[in-house]
Amino acid sequence: MPVLAQKPLQSPADAAAPRFGATFFQPLCDQDKWPVERWGAMLDDLAAVGVKELVIQWSSFDGIPLYGEPTKKSPRAVPLLDKILPLAQERGMTVKLGLAHDSAWWKKVDRPAQVVEVYLKRLEQDCLRVARELNARFKSYSCVTGWYLPQELDDMNWNGPRRAMVIEHLRSLRAGLKEIDPGREAGVSGFLNGFIPPDAFREFLRDMMAGTGIEQFYLQDGVGVRKLSLEDLPAYMASAASAAKEAGGVLRPVVEIFTQTHGEPVDNQPFKAEPANIARVEKQLALAGRYASAGIVAFSLPEYGLPSDDPLSTAFYAGYREYLRKQR
Repeated sequence: MPVLAQKPLQSPADAAAPRFGATFFQPLCDQDKWPVERWGAMLDDLAAVGVKELVIQWSSFDGIPLYGEPTKKSPRAVPLLDKILPLAQERGMTVKLGLAHDSAWWKKVDRPAQVVEVYLKRLEQDCLRVARELNARFKSYSCVTGWYLPQELDDMNWNGPRRAMVIEHLRSLRAGLKEIDPGREAGVSGFLNGFIPPDAFREFLRDMMAGTGIEQFYLQDGVGVRKLSLEDLPAYMASAASAAKEAGGVLRPVVEIFTQTHGEPVDNQPFKAEPANIARVEKQLALAGRYASAGIVAFSLPEYGLPSDDPLSTAFYAGYREYLRKQR
C-alpha cells in the first residue's frame, strides 16, 4: 500500500475516462521457470497501458516462500520476488507485498468458532513471520510501499459473533505489521454475495477499518464470478466508499476482467475462467470510476489481459488499448 499520504493513482479529473492504475498478480511456483525477459515483458506490457502498481496477492503459498533460495528450513523456496522486484523498481512501479496465503482458508473458517479462533491466531503468526522475512530481504527496495493481507472477507462467514473474531485477528495483525515497519500501509480485500443489504455492509466495513487500523479496502465487484450484477453493485460500492471515508481509510474498487466458466456455483468442476468481453469491462470501469479516489485495480491483467498464447487474453489487451486510445 502507499507510504503514508501517496498521491492517488487516479484524480477526480480522470473520472470521465476510468482506467486501471493497478493490477493484482498471483505468483505461482512454476513461474520460476520463466526467463527474466518474460518478467520484463509482463511489466512492460502493464506499463504500456498505464499500470503503475502491482499488488502481489501472496508471498508465501501453503507454506512455500516465493522469495529467497531453498534452505534446510525452506527447501521448496522459489525466488520469484527476487526476480520481480528489481524489474519493478527499474520501471518506477510500486509493489504491494501479499503475506501468507492458505488455500484451505474457506474450509478452515467454516468450522466451530473456537477452532476458527485458534486458526486465525496461527495464521496471524505465519503472516507476521513472512512480513519480517520480506522486510529483512527487500527493505532497500523503495518500490515496496505496503502490505496486502491475502485472506478475503465476505458477507456470509463474518456475521454475528464471528465479526468480532475476524476484526480482532486483523487488528492484531495490523499492529504487528506496524512494529515491523510503521511507514507501510496495509490493505485487505473482500467481496459480496448479496447476503446482507448495503447499509449492513457499510456498518461492517466501517467497524472493520476503524477497529483494525487497516488503511485500504479492495472491494471486488463480483461481476466475473456472477455474485453481483452491474445493477446491484452501485449501492454496495457507495456504501463501501462511505464506510472507508468514515473510518479514515480508502476504498480501492477491483474490477474482475474475467468470466467464470467452471466451478461453484456454475458447476462442480474446478474453478476456471476466461478473459471477459471488453465491452462488459468498460461498463465495470465506468461504475468503479465513481468511487475510485485512489485508483481502479484489475483482477487481473497478468492472468487474463496481457498478450500471450491465449487469443482471448491477447484480444482483451488489444481491446483495452483501443479503449484507452479513444479516451485521449
